[in-house]
Order: sequence, then structure tokens, then C-alpha cells
Amino acid sequence: MDEQAIIPNASTKNGAQWTDEGNLLYESRRYEEALAAFERAIQLDPGNTVAQCGKASSLNCLGRYEQALTAYTCAILLDPNYAYAYSSMGMTLFALGRYTEAAEAFQHAVRLDPNNPVTYCSLGNALSELKRYEEAILAYMRAIQLEPYSATTYSNLGLLLEEVQNYSEALQAYEHAIQIEPYKAIHHYNKSILLERLKAAEEGKRG
Repeated sequence: MDEQAIIPNASTKNGAQWTDEGNLLYESRRYEEALAAFERAIQLDPGNTVAQCGKASSLNCLGRYEQALTAYTCAILLDPNYAYAYSSMGMTLFALGRYTEAAEAFQHAVRLDPNNPVTYCSLGNALSELKRYEEAILAYMRAIQLEPYSATTYSNLGLLLEEVQNYSEALQAYEHAIQIEPYKAIHHYNKSILLERLKAAEEGKRG
């Protein structure tokens, strides 16, 4: 059989095939082409939540944030239990500085998918921006329970523990980050700044 005969052309592709093509293009960072593929998929199958979410993610990568939010909303309306759509919407809201809405989206996502460490970390980031430090700490700790080898999460946790003046646990968090990524300067920097801060405070007491 001629190989070309089994490869669907643009006129014969169904919604699932356009979705697959959109995903491949998105992974290749060809976002304009991915967007076009996802839109074709949606035309053929308006109930395709994956394509709708892919469209939103493509728009997001193109900097068309408000349109992305509309597409994420459409995906959620099609499937209110689609945790990925909520977490992705949260990322867009976070990028726009709409931290309260971002936190709400992440909270909804973790209720639907309570075992996703990335979502808990994102929730921690949003809560941190809102200065809801105790809640953010709990979110980071849950992320670490689910994924114990994320140095970035340990570093973020350390920064928040400093904010609530829990310096001993902050140092432990930085140590964990250094153990996981010993060659990443930011973890050593965070630890050194805290040690200098504690040293200055101790000298101030003596002086």
C-alpha cells in the first residue's frame, strides 16, 4: 500500500487527529500553527476539551492572555472536573498578577487532583504573593510530600519560613535544596543571606 494513502490530509483529518497535530506543534513551540490545528479540531468537535485547552495554552504562549482565559473557561464549562484546565488558567492569572483569582483556580485544581505536586507548588507561589504565608507553607510542604526531590520547592519554602521567622527550619529547607542541586548558586545564596542575617542579629544583641 502507498504510504501516502494512509496519512490523512488536511481535508480528511478528524478532530482527534487535528488535536494530536496541535499537541505535536505545541511541543515543538510552533504556537501559531498549533493554535490553527486546535481551532480546526474544535470546529469538527466543539466538545473536545483537550483541543480547547490546547488552544488556550497556545494563546497563552503567544501572549494573548485574555483570549487564553476565555478558552480555558470554555474547557472548564465543557468539563468542570478538568483539573489541568483550572491549573493552567491559574498560571495565566498568575502571569497577569491576578493572584487571588490564580489561588482560587489552583485550589480548585488540587481539589480535583490532590496528588499533583506542581499544582501545590503553584498554589504556594500565588499564596506567597498574597502574603498568606502560613497557607503557602502548607502548600509547599504538600508539594514536597508528593515530590521530595524538587529543589526549587525547598528554596521557596525556605524563603517563606524566613518570612514567619522560623529560621532553623528555613536553613533546613535550604540545605535540602543544596543537597538536591549542589551546583545551583541560588540555593547557596539563600542560605548565606540567612546566615549573615542571623550573625548580624546575634552581634547586635552582644553589642
